[in-house]
Amino acid sequence: MKAAVQKEYGNPAEVLSVEDVEKPSFDAAVSKTCVLLKVGAASINPIDYKILDGSLKGFLPAPFPSTPGFDVAGTVEAVGADVTRFKVGDRVFGDNWNPMFSTLSEYIVAKQECLTNTPADLSDVEAASIPLAGLTSYQALLKHGGFKEGSKIFVNGGTTATGSYAIQLAKALGASHVACSASNVELAKSFGADTVVNYKEKDWGEELGDGSYDLVYETVGGKESWDKALKLLKEEGSAFVTLVGGIETTDARYKGMMCDNATGETDLEELRKLFESKKMKPYLEPSGPYKLTTDSVRAGFEKLQSHRAKGKIVFDCNVTA
Repeated sequence: MKAAVQKEYGNPAEVLSVEDVEKPSFDAAVSKTCVLLKVGAASINPIDYKILDGSLKGFLPAPFPSTPGFDVAGTVEAVGADVTRFKVGDRVFGDNWNPMFSTLSEYIVAKQECLTNTPADLSDVEAASIPLAGLTSYQALLKHGGFKEGSKIFVNGGTTATGSYAIQLAKALGASHVACSASNVELAKSFGADTVVNYKEKDWGEELGDGSYDLVYETVGGKESWDKALKLLKEEGSAFVTLVGGIETTDARYKGMMCDNATGETDLEELRKLFESKKMKPYLEPSGPYKLTTDSVRAGFEKLQSHRAKGKIVFDCNVTA
């Protein structure tokens, strides 16, 4: 089978290659809680290139040779003896965090708790765009940010993948007002944003800094964003949730986070319901889907690393002879 493979630390946009590798073996009696998945599509996130280029090797060392990818969608080809949630032929999608990595290939073995059923109206390419960005947004708002119906929120980076899902999620769950920063104002509004500040033209801290916001979700910057957010946030009961970190403060409103895979199964199921009911929609980079070839995989990583992608970078992993 074909799989994207990297054998040492380096820029995946330059050294990652698609190779012929052995299809993963699968014994239902051994892999009792796992499924063998025929991958239809996989998508990548910033954590993928940060693992492969060595940026995170002190925290998440790459297990070389590595096949990148956490996000996946496909069809169940075989099930372990103790699998109760899926059967052969089921379409599923998820965040394949255990074992880490591996989805940018034709087949993977995945634990059932990493997956849920794919919404009937979504293609594999669409479904693969959801897991990690969607889970991160869900947990940022509901697990860290104290979001509740009627909350007023601001998303810094409204057209990033996780930012776009955060806007949609907040609107679906009854936010009173959702504001964001984005250079593409109309795109951000298409996700449901009520107010969009074009950060290339205006300072969102000055424009919106009235101390009335319950939550600021930070997907882009660092100390400067925190300083601006302090102008937006209520003095009590509000939260600044960031994916970026790097700020030293004792302010209880500041909350750094990473996606918590331990609750991924239940959180992913809640996301599935929102996409199935069409309260949320996938967000795909228009130049995709990319293919499972060396040139296309490198191009996909180059696009992701440019920070100019307008949606999730997704790969169609159906290989034709």
